Amino acid sequence: MDFFALPPDADPRQLAMLAINPPTAALLLSEYVDLKRGEWVVQNAANSGVGRWVIAFAKRRGLKTVNIVRRQELVPSLRRSAETSSSSTLSDVSERIKAAVGHAELRLALDGVSGPATAYSPATLSPRGTLVSFAAMSSNPYVISPLDVIFKPVAVRGFFMGHPEFAAKLAPAAAQAAEMIASRQVHIPVAATYALSSIKEAVAPRKRGRKDPLDVAGKSIE
Repeated sequence: MDFFALPPDADPRQLAMLAINPPTAALLLSEYVDLKRGEWVVQNAANSGVGRWVIAFAKRRGLKTVNIVRRQELVPSLRRSAETSSSSTLSDVSERIKAAVGHAELRLALDGVSGPATAYSPATLSPRGTLVSFAAMSSNPYVISPLDVIFKPVAVRGFFMGHPEFAAKLAPAAAQAAEMIASRQVHIPVAATYALSSIKEAVAPRKRGRKDPLDVAGKSIE
């Protein structure tokens, strides 16, 4: 990634998280489907860092998002900016997505969970829609109906920001995200900040899918 100047008045903890999640979110929305203003995107793992940035970039680009989370208590914090729901059954999730989108096309779905949570995406995508996988939080294989792949036909793609075709696009996406942080369009919750001496405690949340910053000069903040 290239170097660029950071906004001087922005929250340094927010800026410390620029390198991975914001470019991932920005490229997920631009590199697979040529979305027009007003179109819908559906994603699971909406409460993750990538998920929150997807919502922010989508809003900036005039896109609408349907966001699925696993726990009901996560809904209020996301509902202010997007259509969000929590559910445990495929049929219920699919019906909620269809109700949110109505008769509009749904051409892009983003999967960061894998396992059974993947199944609703191709089921609700429009014909020739695209499902993009960028993470596997459940560590389980995808669950996708072959009927959706055969008869729609839905395309399944994978995203990894380390692929060379994305190299020149990472810094511009991160720079735009920095501007959004500085203007308070985005604020990613930080559960804790750890001193470098507490590196073992800092790594534990990361194993659960959380990314907590390190303060190399200070003390832990709980």
